[in-house]
Amino acid sequence: MNDTDSDDLIFDTYYRVGTSNETIRFHIAQCVSGDIDRDTCVKLAYNSCNVACLAIDIVRGRLGVNMLNALVHPTVIGYLENLIELLDLQPSTFVIPWADGTRKHHLLILRTLNGFVISPTHFTANIGLTVGGQPCWAYVVFRSNGRKWMCMHCDFW
Repeated sequence: MNDTDSDDLIFDTYYRVGTSNETIRFHIAQCVSGDIDRDTCVKLAYNSCNVACLAIDIVRGRLGVNMLNALVHPTVIGYLENLIELLDLQPSTFVIPWADGTRKHHLLILRTLNGFVISPTHFTANIGLTVGGQPCWAYVVFRSNGRKWMCMHCDFW
């Protein structure tokens, strides 16, 4: 982790990905100092990326929805199942270019993350990725029930 003064509301941490060890910057901001400690913020950022990548691979037909059962609320599973069904009914190139069947086996590459601590129980992340060179963004929301953080929303554009 590479951050400055612990009182700052904004900090960056870096994550290395791939065989080339490319460095990805995770930019995290808090609305109020001390809402969530930095270690938890970083874990939530990593978990947000994990959920986004798994969900995209599920929509592309590479994985089953059961891969997310422990990480997301059942409504997120329902949303993904509905999205998959809609994409089966319509040509996906007009709806979501990265979900096109020709890109099913292309690499999913993490590019950037901007995380926001909204409150002591609410973390959101905008995650930039590419799928076979096609840009993709994910929006992930985590909430805490006091014991556990769980993804309550995951969307793409």
